[in-house]
Amino acid sequence: MKNSNKIKKNSNKIKKNSNNIKKTSNFKKFQFETIIDLNNLKSLYKRQLPETCIPLNSKEGKEIFSEALEEKNMECYFMLSIHLLTQSELAYCGISSLCMILNALEVDPMYNWKGQWRFFTEENIRYPPHIDSDIIKWQGITLKQYSEISKYNFLEEVKLCKASEITKEEFIQDIEHVSQQNREVMTLNFARNIMKQTGYGHICPLGGYNKKRRMVLLLDIARHKYPVYWVSIDMLWDAVNTIDGETGESR
Repeated sequence: MKNSNKIKKNSNKIKKNSNNIKKTSNFKKFQFETIIDLNNLKSLYKRQLPETCIPLNSKEGKEIFSEALEEKNMECYFMLSIHLLTQSELAYCGISSLCMILNALEVDPMYNWKGQWRFFTEENIRYPPHIDSDIIKWQGITLKQYSEISKYNFLEEVKLCKASEITKEEFIQDIEHVSQQNREVMTLNFARNIMKQTGYGHICPLGGYNKKRRMVLLLDIARHKYPVYWVSIDMLWDAVNTIDGETGESR
């Protein structure tokens, strides 16, 4: 009985502490895109998705997901979503996407990550000798480099395909095909500004396809900026079928 009294007293203390927490947590909530000065630096909290994109976690986004699931066009989502990353560097969209894909496809890195465990992270992905990882960290990655690094990290089959080499119809067929696979993935390189997003070139994995609505799910790994979202396949094609400012070639 004495012990139970002690427990009651302790629980009362916990309640009091929780009340104190409530009183001290009155932080002002800022809207997306609000710029503030934080430690003498300009600071930005996320971006609002433009009207061209539909967040996956919205009511409409969930409806589109449910329909695509019935179409059996969400198979690739389940393999990838459990490994979804937020890129750790501003120019790491390609490296973070690759890391996510390597783990989703259960590629063995053949070296330890922590202790006895083998696992891919953005920090331990291997680079071919002719590719400078420091430059990738600050400038990002080209499609050719992405392909070379993928092969260097034991991906057995890597197909590099530029928009200039295929038709829109072939692109749509590829999107639908990969969306129905659980051992095949697609990484997309597109121009954000075409979708009315901020920024320019970006890379992220395909997450699924709603054929009826002609909507594609993009697993955007820049989640400090945008969430996972749906976008029209026609607009996605327009964003992919652009010139990469870094290489002067088709994406």
